[in-house]
Order: sequence, then C-alpha cells, then structure tokens
Amino acid sequence: MVDNFTATRKQIDKLCADVEVQAGSKVYWFKADEKGAIAGGIVNCVVGYKFTYHADDVSKRAVMVKFILVWVGSLVLNTWGTDACYYLLQKWHWLESIGFKPDGYFAAARLAVSLAVSLAWNFVLQRNFVFRPNRFDPVAIKIVDFFRPKLHKH
Repeated sequence: MVDNFTATRKQIDKLCADVEVQAGSKVYWFKADEKGAIAGGIVNCVVGYKFTYHADDVSKRAVMVKFILVWVGSLVLNTWGTDACYYLLQKWHWLESIGFKPDGYFAAARLAVSLAVSLAWNFVLQRNFVFRPNRFDPVAIKIVDFFRPKLHKH
C-alpha cells in the first residue's frame, strides 16, 4: 500500500509544481494531473513490482499490460471523481458556516477522491490482479507481442 501513497504523493507534487509554474495564467488542473499520473504510475509500477509485491514470478509484459489497464481506470476515476466531488462541494454552502473556504474545495475534492481511488481501486487490483499470476497473463503477453516490432533475420 505504500507504493500507492508514493504514487499519489508524486501526482500531487507534480500537480502543485505545474500550478506554481503556471501562476498568473489560466491553469487547467487536469493537464497537470495527467502529467503527475504518468510520473506516479511509472514509479508505482516499478516500486510495486520490485519491492512491495516481489512479483518475480509474473511476466514483466503481463504486469505492464495489467498495470496500464488499472492505471487508465484510476486516471478516469480520479479525473471524473475529482470533478464530481468538486461540483458537489460547491453546492454545499453549509461548509462555509463551519469555516471551510471555497478556495479549498478543489484540494479537498482531489485529496478525498485520490485516497478513495488508491484504497478501493489501485490497492485492491494491484494486490489481487496486477502483481499476481492469473489467467489473463497469456492474453496480456500476446497483446505486448502483437505491438512489439518483429525482428527479421537476414
């Protein structure tokens, strides 16, 4: 589970860095979020494979395909979930009566959704699907082999 939080932290750091770089201009948070998700995804996969799950008995090709499937789902859930949560928080005016500021809605939405997706989606699927051998592995390997350039012997 540490690798999920490491990746989430990497995503949030990248998001904050991009927002700071673009200060003064219109910032599209989802662009920064996608960059952070890619960096976090790579770190998460390597840490998960080598250290967290010790998945030496699983093909790296299969792990790559399974991880990308879970990662894309995570990206979609985080993006849409943050949008939906942010929208809901803007409608809950009672939050201001307890001291919650409107400029904190996005941060709260991002954090809540990120933690929920990390625990309920990433952790569960990585532990039980991505880094464990299963019946999908041969299909995943065929997918990689299909897209791998063929070496021709002359």
